[in-house]
Amino acid sequence: MYKKPIQPDDAFWRLEVDINPGKLSDFIAVAHDLFRTMDAEGGTLGYGYYLNDDKTVCHIHEHYRDSEGPIAHATNFGNVFAERFMAACTPTKLILYGAPNTAEKAIMEQYGAIYFTKIRHYSEDGM
Repeated sequence: MYKKPIQPDDAFWRLEVDINPGKLSDFIAVAHDLFRTMDAEGGTLGYGYYLNDDKTVCHIHEHYRDSEGPIAHATNFGNVFAERFMAACTPTKLILYGAPNTAEKAIMEQYGAIYFTKIRHYSEDGM
């Protein structure tokens, strides 16, 4: 739980994936490589990968300072990790939260993204 409201420009998502049969160790290996990359990406605020009890489904949470973070991450992911990642798992749902900019939406729409808009904190203007 966040102690303070998430900022209006923050960009974050939850990706749900099914781990492909017999590919758990491959999935964890690519996840560890992705962790190293996200640690080095300037716009990354946080991330977490969460497996269910039988290790067949993973929820991936990633949080960025603004839409530039996911754009940089998605570009790097596509160039370096996509083939290994997609061999190890099958994405089933991508949910974006906040207000992604046009460029971020263009990237995420190719993955069938669903968008959720934040109810503004009582101290902010608007909805």
